[in-house]
Amino acid sequence: MFIKDMYSHNLYEIQLAQWVQKNAQDDQVKQIAQMLIKDHTMANQQLKQVAQSAGAQVEEKLDPVHQAKLQKFQQLPQSEVARKFANDQVAGHMMAVLELTYQSKNAQDQQVKQFATKMLPQMQQHLTHVTKIANQMAGGMAGGAGEAQPASERQPAEGSSDAAGDSSQPQQQQ
Repeated sequence: MFIKDMYSHNLYEIQLAQWVQKNAQDDQVKQIAQMLIKDHTMANQQLKQVAQSAGAQVEEKLDPVHQAKLQKFQQLPQSEVARKFANDQVAGHMMAVLELTYQSKNAQDQQVKQFATKMLPQMQQHLTHVTKIANQMAGGMAGGAGEAQPASERQPAEGSSDAAGDSSQPQQQQ
């Protein structure tokens, strides 16, 4: 399950980032989107190799949850794209870091374990970048001079990404 779920997650990141590059107004967000396209494409190339050696099949299409999330983004007004993208990326990368941490320690398949161990630092770096942008946007929305409110004081953004398609529990590798 890990391979299929991670592959679909990466496809979502790639397709969403491609769409955001065309529709966001913020240059910093567009730069992050470009990084995500490059890194998640590379991750999926590596995952295909892991899947092949494990005898698993990956689909070159989004699972229904990721497809619905992408469609929801495509309906946003342009003024909301950057902020919602940043929030979605924080949630998604938090989940990816948790899952990769779990798999790097507990996967029974050594190639899955190696993949997770190799990808974990990159996903942690992505999380750092997207959190910085999300905090800047939250600070700007609150009228601060580039200072973000502490998370404990912020209200969740309306319609912000939920991790509905991402299990909060680590999944067993297949």
